[in-house]
Amino acid sequence: ILLAVLLTSSMIGGKENIRTTTVTHRIGERFGGGIVFFVYSNGEHGLIAALEDQDKGLRWFGGSSLNTGDGVGAGLKNTNIIIAYKGSSPEATFAAKLCKEYSVKVDGVKYDDWYLPSKLELSLLYIRRNLVGGFSYNYYWTSTVYKNDATWFQDFGNGHQDINISMPNSVRAIRTF
Repeated sequence: ILLAVLLTSSMIGGKENIRTTTVTHRIGERFGGGIVFFVYSNGEHGLIAALEDQDKGLRWFGGSSLNTGDGVGAGLKNTNIIIAYKGSSPEATFAAKLCKEYSVKVDGVKYDDWYLPSKLELSLLYIRRNLVGGFSYNYYWTSTVYKNDATWFQDFGNGHQDINISMPNSVRAIRTF
């Protein structure tokens, strides 16, 4: 993880004066192992998308109704809930586990805190899809469960969101900074 605050000090009138400089980020910037696609108003924190899909035709996992949430930041919690429910056996591959196991190394720094985006996080990613790049005109899984084994997905061809039970969809991991 990169340090976002730089400290400088100087002596003024016998007192040490410490100044901080905050590093801000912008949408479309390569940072933290991917591309920034959402920033909070101060530019210090936001969301990063992986540079490529982790899979182009994966089933979600066909579990039962799970209590997952939606919103910015919900994807990480949802991913952990899904993995705890489904288990993390080596032979089982499903969207949340695939994102959680994803890692990338950039300039000697390993980024391994990726997760399956929530419905809202994926909608925000869809809006910035052209800046991030590499998307197919396919459906992408979210980590937000609807009910009765159905999970939300995002159509990257037309932006529509809907629910599905078992159709194979693409997967793109995200992370926070």
